Amino acid sequence: MAVMEAPSLSPSLVLVGPPQRLGVPIGRRVAWLSNSEKWLTVPDELTRRTVAFRWRQAQKAAILQATGRDLHLKARRLGLSTGFLASYTIDSATHENTDTIIVSRDTQQNEAFFQIVKRFYRQIPAEIRPRVSYDTKSHMYFYDLNSSIVVLPPKVGVGAGLNPFNVHASEFALWAERIADYAVEGLFEAVPPTGNISIETTAFGYGNVFAKMYRKARETWARITAELIASGIKPTLEALQRAGAYWYAHKWSWAWKHGLEWARWKLQTLGARRFAQQHGCRFLQSGDSIYPDWALDPHWSFENPVAGGYYAYGVDPAEGVGGDATAISVWRKQGEFMTESYSVAGQWAPRETARKLKIITEHYGEHAESIVGYIERNNHGHAVIEKAIDFEVQGMLADPRDDKLGYLKSIASKAIPQDLFAEAVIDGTAKIADQQLCDEMRTLEHDPRGVHVHQSGYHDDRYTAACLAVSALTRVGAGGPLVTAA
Repeated sequence: MAVMEAPSLSPSLVLVGPPQRLGVPIGRRVAWLSNSEKWLTVPDELTRRTVAFRWRQAQKAAILQATGRDLHLKARRLGLSTGFLASYTIDSATHENTDTIIVSRDTQQNEAFFQIVKRFYRQIPAEIRPRVSYDTKSHMYFYDLNSSIVVLPPKVGVGAGLNPFNVHASEFALWAERIADYAVEGLFEAVPPTGNISIETTAFGYGNVFAKMYRKARETWARITAELIASGIKPTLEALQRAGAYWYAHKWSWAWKHGLEWARWKLQTLGARRFAQQHGCRFLQSGDSIYPDWALDPHWSFENPVAGGYYAYGVDPAEGVGGDATAISVWRKQGEFMTESYSVAGQWAPRETARKLKIITEHYGEHAESIVGYIERNNHGHAVIEKAIDFEVQGMLADPRDDKLGYLKSIASKAIPQDLFAEAVIDGTAKIADQQLCDEMRTLEHDPRGVHVHQSGYHDDRYTAACLAVSALTRVGAGGPLVTAA
């Protein structure tokens, strides 16, 4: 269907991309569904007896809703991988020049997947089943069709030199980052516009390549949909893809297969966090989390200085050990609302941190009503405070507990700015602009000592800086005089 460009088309929206819809036609996908139920058998999940293949609700929806470039965030044991293996085996075995690449997470999974592929191939009726002229532990080639099926491990260079029509990537969140990056840039780009890429995984953490792709896909589709509607263009799949919405994000939680009684039992068995990740399609969310999902989408972008504004900064100094970074966060207060204006993080020496803070405070404080802030007084913070004094950084606040510059770090003292920030975010008076801050906030959980702690392997540098900045803003009267202990 042709896409009509309305006269009111937004200048930021240009319809580009493939001249046709991505992915195979719906009729070909329906044939996968019908033929697999006619030809294939699988072991029953409970009894392990061989039964006829029947599409589960989530499996069928994943095939019928496919766009050709699909990210599937899934619960465990839904059978999505089996559905894709059945579809792509039938596709390569019944169509010319149709190569399929299947990439699983490790050698053991490779062998299991290829055994499934070979079993599905042998179940295709003999009068239709193509002759296999090349068959190894991971490669089947159909000479008469010039088609093949290859199962590969995730490694750098995976699929190099191949031109697949179908690619299925399993448990993509567990792939090493450099391998996943290569696959996105190389292997997936080799698939023609009319081919299929299905990437599926259970949620394993928030910082991996899949989580970043999934988040970006959701944001891109939402933004382009809004722009199309505003431009008078119906947001069809073709229009969205031509406007740059390349990947489509699907979510298949436990509810596609199980009922509430099962969920309650599994929640008690696994615990809140593991259940949320393995069955709830939550990257790092659990019953112990500080912030709900709806609070973790940035509302704004970073802003230029606003004349007459009340500003505050927070600094979380770090020595750079174990990946920790020094973070600087700047917030502005207007009435009862606080808006994140700027954020930056990096591994800097104390002098460099103070120099950057000097530049930032002058930039935002030049026309501000006031600018104040806390530097956390930790091991590295003492040196940063000394250098900040040398640079004459303006507005450094003293901790009211001991009247010394900086915010004294302790378990008890951390809870105060954390609770202030959490209350402001959840009640909507604190507007976040930094996606990386939101990413850190997803890892935070309640600690028995009454503070917010990040899950193992993650960091809270930007979060600590933001909490200190908002805490400093509470010492600024709303439109009134600055109250300071410095």
